[in-house]
Amino acid sequence: MARDFANELARLAQEVKEIKRGQRYAHGGSLENSALEVKNTDGSLRAILGVQADGTTGVNIVNGPPPPTPSMPVLAPSIGGITVSWDGTFDGGAVPPLDWQRTEVHASTTSGFTPSPATLQTTIETLQGGTVVVPTEQPVYVRLLARNTSGTASDPTSEAGPLGPSPVVATELLDGIVTSSKLAQGAVTINALTESLADTAGQRYVDAMGDPDAWTVLSTTPGTTFTFLDGVTDARTGSTVAQATGFTVVRGNIQVPYDPEVLYRISARVRTTAASSSGSDTLYVGALGVAADGTTFVNRTGANSYFSQYQAAANPASQPTSAGWVTYTGYLRGRAASGTATASPDPRTPGVVHDNVRFISPLLYLNYASGASGGSSTTGTMQVDAFTVEALKTGVVDSTNLVSGSVTTAALAADSVTATAIAANAVTAGKILAGAVTAEKIDALAVTSDKVAANAITAGKINAGAVTADKLEAVLQLVTRLVAGDPSGARVELNSDGLRVYNSGGTQTIAFNAADGSGVFTGTITGSTITGGVVQTATSGQRITVNEAGQNKVLVYDSTGTAIGEFSAQGLLVRGTSGAIMAIDPNAVLPQIRFLNASGTNEARFQMAEVNPGDANIQMFTGTFTADGFTDRVWRQYMGNDFAMIERIRRSSTAHRGGRMNLRADFAEIGYMDSGTPSNGGYIRYETGLASTKGRHAVEPQTASANPALAVTALTGHTGPLLRLTRDTDKATVDKDGNAVFAGTVTSGGRPVPVPAAWASLTTIGWSTTPSLTAYQSIRIRTDGVRAYLDGAASTTAAFTGSRDAFTIPEGMRPLKDHYYGLVRATSGDPRFIGCRIAATGTITVFATTSVATTDTWDFSTVSWPLD
Repeated sequence: MARDFANELARLAQEVKEIKRGQRYAHGGSLENSALEVKNTDGSLRAILGVQADGTTGVNIVNGPPPPTPSMPVLAPSIGGITVSWDGTFDGGAVPPLDWQRTEVHASTTSGFTPSPATLQTTIETLQGGTVVVPTEQPVYVRLLARNTSGTASDPTSEAGPLGPSPVVATELLDGIVTSSKLAQGAVTINALTESLADTAGQRYVDAMGDPDAWTVLSTTPGTTFTFLDGVTDARTGSTVAQATGFTVVRGNIQVPYDPEVLYRISARVRTTAASSSGSDTLYVGALGVAADGTTFVNRTGANSYFSQYQAAANPASQPTSAGWVTYTGYLRGRAASGTATASPDPRTPGVVHDNVRFISPLLYLNYASGASGGSSTTGTMQVDAFTVEALKTGVVDSTNLVSGSVTTAALAADSVTATAIAANAVTAGKILAGAVTAEKIDALAVTSDKVAANAITAGKINAGAVTADKLEAVLQLVTRLVAGDPSGARVELNSDGLRVYNSGGTQTIAFNAADGSGVFTGTITGSTITGGVVQTATSGQRITVNEAGQNKVLVYDSTGTAIGEFSAQGLLVRGTSGAIMAIDPNAVLPQIRFLNASGTNEARFQMAEVNPGDANIQMFTGTFTADGFTDRVWRQYMGNDFAMIERIRRSSTAHRGGRMNLRADFAEIGYMDSGTPSNGGYIRYETGLASTKGRHAVEPQTASANPALAVTALTGHTGPLLRLTRDTDKATVDKDGNAVFAGTVTSGGRPVPVPAAWASLTTIGWSTTPSLTAYQSIRIRTDGVRAYLDGAASTTAAFTGSRDAFTIPEGMRPLKDHYYGLVRATSGDPRFIGCRIAATGTITVFATTSVATTDTWDFSTVSWPLD
């Protein structure tokens, strides 16, 4: 009965539990100011239906399980950032949970980052997926994670990236979107301007010494520094100066095209802030001559040297600290077989440059007496506030040189302005007052057809009745000259169909078609120069253009009108049909050929390096790959000045880890290198007549063979060992005759093999190791690894009866227990015996019942004992 009661109670408890779990409300039921809780089989709360804790009414989902991990995002570069796309699916094809709420996009510049509120960029809130933009100025890594309505997050995806924004090109900018207020100070330099703009800016180039990249140091003495300072409040131009401490030669990187017909004014503002210990503070200010190739220097004698240049402003000038800021000015114009060697401060007598100069650049010799003239002192300090190169208009007075109304008729002397004093084309129609020129003021035949510009005379400019029959005759004569020639041979024809030119054979060579308004030119132009304009094979689609938009480059377009090739001063670029790019860039710091993949996310590189002047080293890089926890691993092959290597490095730090081949003039080496843990490295090196190795080595033949796994064959006449094993000292050797010596024990079947070692000495206590009868061998000891052996004879150092300690046995050759032996007296063949004890302590003790004299010699050669 008790069992039935217990079973019934358990059944009823289960039914109540089931009723609570599966309760349903009928259509007429209601919850009065309460809530219904939904729990799982473990009793964990999953939802609250009804009145919530804050007094609102609704369905609140809580404690939902983590959603599955989203699928990997797809990245693409964009202007000002990157785009991140998600296709709405989940890792492993998982089904989206019903409580999915959003997918978060996280980004960071650090690899291996953990998503957090600081890395959250945006969210995608539809299971259809989507594409979002992550603003960034540098490459970032991206991870996605899903979140449910309970706020529970999924595991994040693996990293995608890094990827940065795409470069901004002109075709991607709206008109007017880039204004001067949006340009950073110094963002546009003269080298970044087009040729025409640079030439305009070059009329007055001013460097306020705020850009270190605008100057190159040509020469210094040890300890010299050349720096750029900001925040200099007493600078005359801006707030930046360049400062040289010690002898310094610097040049400006800008190269101004040199026109020999133009007058150039060169000036610099300099002060000395610390006097030189040499007692003299001097400087040179002028221009550096550069040849037509834009690289070779041209000094006053035509040599390729930055010495003996054109120091037009100061050559030299003393600059004491007391002088403060001093402005030095000089002038250059024209060329000659030899340049001017002195300063030229007068614009009426400017200096000249060598005939081979085509460009000039700023040039300064600072603290000259500290180095070139005064030794190696680095105590002098000079500051440069500004350097200016100006192209001055001289020789012609035009409207731009004069204030309006400043020159009147009353200000001119009679006959001061004559025809010979007026430059050609200086007087144009726009500068002649209406009615100022009348017929009576024009000399007969002064106006001829060659003086009238094309289209200058139109019908609107001819007065009624001005053209009469007698005046048409001259016009007809001019037209006749234009079309004159052999009607069937060489001639020019001008009519409504256009202009045509024929050679002596009557063949048309040039034609301009005007009848259909196309203006198409056919023919061949030989030996001519075409300046300006655009040359193109077509106006759209597949074509080649030259100087398009004044860009001074050759562009190649495919059939879709997309530019796929470029040839310009920047180099050569070709895009393949897959989107992959090959580019040649001769202007890089290391001139290079680059190979970019179709997506533009990775590239291989082939480049030249000049580590030392005159070098032409070659190095090749693979594209980056992820390994060892780094994303910028590459393989590099480097062929330098008499060496070559192949190695696995990081592109950002050249940290080695992996196989490495190193070829030099005196050795070749192949092995493994680990910059982080050098002890992991090892190599085999081959030198003249020698191969050496570092690291552990194992010989493992891959095929069964009668040949030895390891063979050493020496040439006849070899005298050194065939085998030598060493750690601190020799442990085993095999000489050329096959004799083997082992410092340790040789075992066979688990037991030592007797191998005699070298003889060793005993330590004396009361006996001498050298016997009285020197014809006998001095006592000595050695072991074969199994037993220890004594050899030779010895004598006591003092007569005794009884016992006397004689010698001490070296460690490693002492017995485990004491042993006793008899000794034969070797003197005169006397057979008398005495005893000796070989103790485990290593002491040899001699026992005698009768007196032992110092002249007695005793033979120990029969004594030996086991070592185990």
